[in-house]
Amino acid sequence: MLNRRKLQFDSFDAMFADVDRLHRDGYQRVGSWELGTMCCHLADSIERSMDGFKTRAPLPIRIFSPLVLPIVLKTRRIPSGINVAKMALPSGEQNADEQISRLRQVAERYRGYRGTLHPHPMFGRISRSKFDRLHLIHAAHHLSFLV
Repeated sequence: MLNRRKLQFDSFDAMFADVDRLHRDGYQRVGSWELGTMCCHLADSIERSMDGFKTRAPLPIRIFSPLVLPIVLKTRRIPSGINVAKMALPSGEQNADEQISRLRQVAERYRGYRGTLHPHPMFGRISRSKFDRLHLIHAAHHLSFLV
């Protein structure tokens, strides 16, 4: 049985190096999503930080999430098994070539974005530097399921 990889990204360039390697060399799934679906989900998350999220976490989660965010940022890990609203998830498998290209475009837009970022569905208003780190932690979390 395969185990997830331990990943940490310090930049979007490092994330894309991993995405490109997985796409070029192939991978085995430890979870249920293919690379295209992951890239779609990651692009959606980054895009929504600029354009607005469609959902909010339930109130009890939002109450406790300020305690969780420092742990996620310090450990650089998102616990597995967190359920998110279905509307925040990609529907069906996504084409890897298309979604990798889309993720690149969204990441480039985010790098140059200087507007106000929208409140995170769980963590509310967070700084740009925390959002930067959270996006990379989120990417490492999902891509770690491809070995």
